[in-house]
Amino acid sequence: MGYKLVTFQDVGKYTIFKEITEEELKAAQESIRALQKIMICKDYYYIVVDNIDDWQKSLQSCDFLDNKSFTALNRYMYNILGAYYAWVEFYETNYKDIFGVVKKNYYDNYFTYRMIYNLRIYMTHCEMGITQSEINYDKQEVHIYVSPKNLIEKGKSRLQNKVVKELEEMISENKLLDVEMLINDFKDIFTDMNKDLTKALNPKVKENLNFLYDCISKEGKLVQCSFIFDEDKNEVILDIPTYINLFLKKMAS
Repeated sequence: MGYKLVTFQDVGKYTIFKEITEEELKAAQESIRALQKIMICKDYYYIVVDNIDDWQKSLQSCDFLDNKSFTALNRYMYNILGAYYAWVEFYETNYKDIFGVVKKNYYDNYFTYRMIYNLRIYMTHCEMGITQSEINYDKQEVHIYVSPKNLIEKGKSRLQNKVVKELEEMISENKLLDVEMLINDFKDIFTDMNKDLTKALNPKVKENLNFLYDCISKEGKLVQCSFIFDEDKNEVILDIPTYINLFLKKMAS
């Protein structure tokens, strides 16, 4: 194989800077795939956050006298929980060790995270979660609730023991779950969790970026506008600088 790092001066004319082995090419392609996967992490994060934003907007404009209001609010809630579950599964599949540590910290220390995790299970396997509202005309306030009693009566066998105990305590104190407060708090927690995961993934990012920079460098200096070129096929195989720039732009947004 005749892989070379080249720059083009004109159509069909190029300058060769160094040889690229097949092993280096494969490793560069693997590093690019690793960075693309980390870019997808950001997409999953924004899908969850954007669904939360949609929920918050819908809540502000919701007509609670409309008999479809609860259907609409539960629909937005399903969107949040479904996107959150997809985010969890993506990390579990691709970064199980890193995610396990971060998830355990948030699950152990935040009731909101535990509740969202279990509410997703309940609303998937039992029924819709939002069933109650309270309108205070004097204060012009509307509160919507998830009933701990409903969760226990209809989903106890599916909920985790720690959450069951917390819900039973709420029932004994005649408390309801304020959904707006729950989601607002979850957005903050989810954002912090994403920051922790990003920080934990940084060593992988640096490792892959450094390798790619080495691929397009000669004697420690970057070769600008360079490509990996297959002389045997007379075609560009890999445009590493473009992939790096796309990654850096995505992660900075």
